[in-house]
Amino acid sequence: MNLELDRDQRQLADAVRKGGSAVPPGGSGWEVLRHAGVTAALADGGLVEWCLALEELGAGCHDITAVRAGLAFLDAHPGERLPDAMTTAPPAVATTDRDLLLCAAYAVGLGRACLEAAQNRAADRVITGRRQIEYQGTSHRLAEAALELALARITVWHAAWYEDQGRPDGHAAPAAAGASVETALTCAHTLVQAYGAAGTSDPDVVRLYRGAYTLTQLCGSPRGLWQTAGERWLATA
Repeated sequence: MNLELDRDQRQLADAVRKGGSAVPPGGSGWEVLRHAGVTAALADGGLVEWCLALEELGAGCHDITAVRAGLAFLDAHPGERLPDAMTTAPPAVATTDRDLLLCAAYAVGLGRACLEAAQNRAADRVITGRRQIEYQGTSHRLAEAALELALARITVWHAAWYEDQGRPDGHAAPAAAGASVETALTCAHTLVQAYGAAGTSDPDVVRLYRGAYTLTQLCGSPRGLWQTAGERWLATA
């Protein structure tokens, strides 16, 4: 498996990132994809491409209900074009491994947004004459969160790549989701610690923190996901 993105994949992620600026946080992720002009590329692409797009939607806290329905439509109607609007809502909780990986990629993006906001706050906030990021406790928390985030992203790409190869790794999807949801929660807590009491009244911090905990309803708890991954792995050992 090649962990480097190719040119088309980088362009897709950049387009979704730019398209996100046209839709406010909490708005429709499907509208972001349409503004970005990537729906055709996603229809022709694999699950890895969908996960790249979902990470950017997670970073913008956009609603992915219609996006999940779009992938379900393609899975049910291979070779067909994506419709302009998705009218069928997916289940409230991810029920297939492919849907679960979309949600895991979204969790990586949301965790990334939390971490970037925490890094910016720690770089700007001054405490007793020193920037917050210069304190060892803060810098260690940020570094640990960044490492967790990178590892979670790799687990999502790994599982999605095997799906695209037609040989899904049975335990990989719940393991990737478990790592991603846990990482999003870690990054959300790191964000709150960086802001302190001021974070309770900051709408961006509140939105990201609530979004991280909403993931446990969408994907399940990290503990439950890890348990499912372990049971699947033992069943094939």
